[in-house]
Amino acid sequence: MKDWTSQLKADPTDWLLGSDDPSVRYLALRDLLGRGENDPEVREAKRQIMLSGIVPKVLAKQEPGGHWGKPEHFYQNSKYKGTVWNLILLAELCADPADERIGNACEFVLRWSQHRPSGRFSYKGTEKNGGNRTVFSCLTANMLFALVRLGYGRDDRVVKGFEWISEHQRFDLGPYPNKEWPYQYDLCWSNHTCRSGAVKVLKAVAEAPEEERTSGMRRKAEEGTEFLLAQRIF
Repeated sequence: MKDWTSQLKADPTDWLLGSDDPSVRYLALRDLLGRGENDPEVREAKRQIMLSGIVPKVLAKQEPGGHWGKPEHFYQNSKYKGTVWNLILLAELCADPADERIGNACEFVLRWSQHRPSGRFSYKGTEKNGGNRTVFSCLTANMLFALVRLGYGRDDRVVKGFEWISEHQRFDLGPYPNKEWPYQYDLCWSNHTCRSGAVKVLKAVAEAPEEERTSGMRRKAEEGTEFLLAQRIF
């Protein structure tokens, strides 16, 4: 990124490179200063993410089964402390995918939340049967984003989730009269497609490496972008 400081009143680089938040330092080194992953400072910042700051505090509260709080409250009844929310946070903070605790959390969400027949994610589920048909667009995209960033991008279950988005995600300026599954939830598909869900879909597709994005994923990214621009909410 070139000349980004010219748009600001002051240069925040030294603040972003402080040692108090290793995730911020890692991202600043990598994305703002353009350092490679093999750079010694980048590698050390990445190592510190699992040793200090927010990530180890979050992981300290994880249960042995890979979840936070009651397993069945992975989405609702425990906002924003349940498993889904902690997984998003750990992904945002660039937690190490190689850590066993991260893998356990990812596997928990895939077992409990994913609607296995379709690949989408539900806010209700059980370990035995997985998520049910009460699936949300924003939750699906959030989980795909987190799972890709945490090392599951090539997992067949994640690929299936992106296939669902490619086939079923809508970007309607509304109203959308079809209330058959999966469009029966007014929170997602009412006067227009939920804007929060639309943004999350773009976020999930953007996290996937460009060379791994299917034609369906690229199409949905274009549709989602046009949907947001058409409403002039930028």
